[in-house]
Amino acid sequence: LAVTIPDSVTFVGADAFGACPNIRSVTMPVGLCSLASVFSGEADKITSVTLTGAGTEISDGFLRDCAAVASVTIPEGVTAIGADAFKGTSLASVEIPSTVTTIGAGAFAGLDLLTELTLPAALQTVGDGAFADCARLASLVVPAGVTALGANVFDGCAALKAVSFLSATAPATEAET
Repeated sequence: LAVTIPDSVTFVGADAFGACPNIRSVTMPVGLCSLASVFSGEADKITSVTLTGAGTEISDGFLRDCAAVASVTIPEGVTAIGADAFKGTSLASVEIPSTVTTIGAGAFAGLDLLTELTLPAALQTVGDGAFADCARLASLVVPAGVTALGANVFDGCAALKAVSFLSATAPATEAET
């Protein structure tokens, strides 16, 4: 079963779909709310999420611990991905839009299946532990525009063999800011 929440909807109350155990796919506007709050006990069964609309920020904890989510579509125009937004999902790859400038703390932490990730050229700030515990992530290229890199960004990335910085100077780390 798929649920589509139109871009014209600006609020959905807690547990609005809490008693709907057959929902597997959700299409909803960027910035509406966290998936877990709307689908409560059923959020762990959702496998695919498509974000739409003109919103620019994905909220903190948006898909946190929605372990079955294996596919997410983020639209161009999103500029910020909140803290823990995709933490603990089953994403194996993520296409981050070219418009994203900020990735929050822990945003992609604990993605055990993540093997590849391309960071957009517009990216400027990467929060603490943004990619921590992505055990299968093997390499990453940090764009030249990144000026701030949080603490423990790659902590627990056991397969990580190479991090390449495209800037002539490394970004400031938490200790330097």
